[in-house]
Amino acid sequence: MFAIWRRTQRKHSSPRMRLLELTVATRYAASRLGLLANRVRATYMRTRDKNLLKLLNNILHIQSVLEIMSIKLETLATVGVISANELRIVKEVLARIRDKYAGLQPMIDSVLLELENMASSIAAETGIEPMPPPTQGTQPNDPTIEKILEEAKAIADARTKEIVG
Repeated sequence: MFAIWRRTQRKHSSPRMRLLELTVATRYAASRLGLLANRVRATYMRTRDKNLLKLLNNILHIQSVLEIMSIKLETLATVGVISANELRIVKEVLARIRDKYAGLQPMIDSVLLELENMASSIAAETGIEPMPPPTQGTQPNDPTIEKILEEAKAIADARTKEIVG
């Protein structure tokens, strides 16, 4: 998926450029999910299968999260601020969404893992290591992360309601 990005990637990119690359990759992933959502929507419109509607809502939720994250990343790159907390938020949101929708579709899981790895590599290259992820079952409730996930869920629900009518 990101083969073109990897071929054109410079070995010594600035942290700002790496954030912009992550932004582009996030937008590309959201776009691919939009195509998948359109296929699921078309099938749902023909069959009216409730399982497809649930799948569509899940895809739209992931897509909304990625859209929100791409805006956040672009803002960080524009301002030029890279902090451990911001990278932790990006990684945590991607990890939570990947854990929540594990097994939904292999393509989605691999895209989210790739984005999470890109965020980790930015942290490693800049020397800003985010706090280690919490151990299983002890996820702290960060209000910023919760707000992003709730906002994305509301957007996904609204888009699903538009489709159902």
